[in-house]
Amino acid sequence: MQIDIFRLGVYCLRSARPCPRRALDTAWRGAHNTQRLITVELDTWPSHRHTIQSFIRGVGNGKFRAEDAATTARGRGREKASSVWKSAGTIAVAVFAAGVTTRAAAATADQLALFEKNVRPVLAENCYKCHSHKSKKLKANLYLDSREGMLRGGDNGPAIRPGDPANSRLIEAIGYENVDFQMPPKKRLSAADVKNLTAWVAMGAPWPNERAPTSVRQAAPGIDIAKRMREHWAWKPVERRPLPPVRDRSWSHNPIDLYILAKLESKGMKPAGPADRRTLIRRAYMDLIGLPPTPEEVDAFVKDQSTSAFADVVDRLLASKHFGERWARHWLDLFRYANSRGHEFDFNL
Repeated sequence: MQIDIFRLGVYCLRSARPCPRRALDTAWRGAHNTQRLITVELDTWPSHRHTIQSFIRGVGNGKFRAEDAATTARGRGREKASSVWKSAGTIAVAVFAAGVTTRAAAATADQLALFEKNVRPVLAENCYKCHSHKSKKLKANLYLDSREGMLRGGDNGPAIRPGDPANSRLIEAIGYENVDFQMPPKKRLSAADVKNLTAWVAMGAPWPNERAPTSVRQAAPGIDIAKRMREHWAWKPVERRPLPPVRDRSWSHNPIDLYILAKLESKGMKPAGPADRRTLIRRAYMDLIGLPPTPEEVDAFVKDQSTSAFADVVDRLLASKHFGERWARHWLDLFRYANSRGHEFDFNL
């Protein structure tokens, strides 16, 4: 049996009936949008059995309206709740669900037939890949392969509110009216499927009384940090290694160049000749700041015959704001700067 802890608490406040303390505490706080779903049996709380039975009959006969709940709870306040606790003389545990139902009684044969024909196949085909106990990678911590999973919800709260499709996130997602929240992400459901799912939630989301699914996925193994630190180069101490042997050692002006030359010689290739000064400065500008040098900058470099001429150009380019602009672009691209609609998991920037 599933009972709304908030509604039960408000019902007790209005009728001054003995009631589990947690229900009353939830009612006076007005926490009716917080998920608290568990399944209980009446025999679990013998001292509250008649209260819960009366509550269920009242809801079933329409005597208690959910829209009255918040106003009633706020009006009573904590002091009233405390007096009810004292008069009742009982303390126990209460239960919550989006509506007050008993699954076996709520679902008729016709409703279950419609569910099996129009609802479960749509969920299985379009939702179970990412939101079921058989998902290789569960998305949003949300299970849609059981009624309990839908009521419990995931990262964004309950997926459905039985009897209230307008406030059910599942219906909002398949309606495709919210551009930031559309499911399935790659293909919109047909109008008939949307209509059938909406009608199913409106009738109370009936579901067969069946064994709850269990996960077949194995827990991902933990990361062995110590092992990674032993093996990954980033955590190893710097060592001076012998330079690779090459045939033409006179070609290199820097030990790093020997690695390039060794690879070229292993492929039977020779390095290209030295670039002229106009080509060299252009390469430096394009590599470091992404912009070509001006004619005046080229002429100045060509005329500068000092041994530090090229080093001076490189130092000047590294100090330029254009160097930061060029390389910041790579990080902005990695972060998908200005791209807030290109992928379903993008955040607005």
